[in-house]
Amino acid sequence: MCGMKHLRYLLACGLLSGAVAVASAQEPGEAVSLRIDGVHEILKGSLANPFGIGLSPNGTIALDKPVYVVAAFRPATNDKKAIKDRDRRKVREVLDADRVVIDVLFPHLDPAQKPIAVQGWLRPDFCCGKGLDGTFPIPEKARRGEVTLRVSWPTSGSLKSGSTLLDVVIGP
Repeated sequence: MCGMKHLRYLLACGLLSGAVAVASAQEPGEAVSLRIDGVHEILKGSLANPFGIGLSPNGTIALDKPVYVVAAFRPATNDKKAIKDRDRRKVREVLDADRVVIDVLFPHLDPAQKPIAVQGWLRPDFCCGKGLDGTFPIPEKARRGEVTLRVSWPTSGSLKSGSTLLDVVIGP
């Protein structure tokens, strides 16, 4: 069970907002996909101590600041309901690894150029090890303003490969 400090962390990351439909316990080996719950600029502190970091509003990032990503597993098929937190398996059980690499495509500053690809990672969170957090860099030549990023990941253990689009605002 997460303590009060962890609860404040989850609330700050926006992980405890909104109602979700509930399913039965997640079965070992059951295929899952990723849901990106937040993309934030780290305003103070570092990932080494996630309980001491300050975060920007969700979806607001800047070129000179590290990016903090919060994610969770979701059923791999749309016909299944969301997985209750208490029924989620530990990240390491799902991934069969300590972390998963993510690929992020940024629109180039020059619209005639191809998108810029960078790599980041997601690891088990510090709270309960059932969610994921991680980081990725912002390329210097990324377009500023309101942009859409494509985040993709490979198959790892029970996590099936996939991708998602994220709408963010990149500041100067």
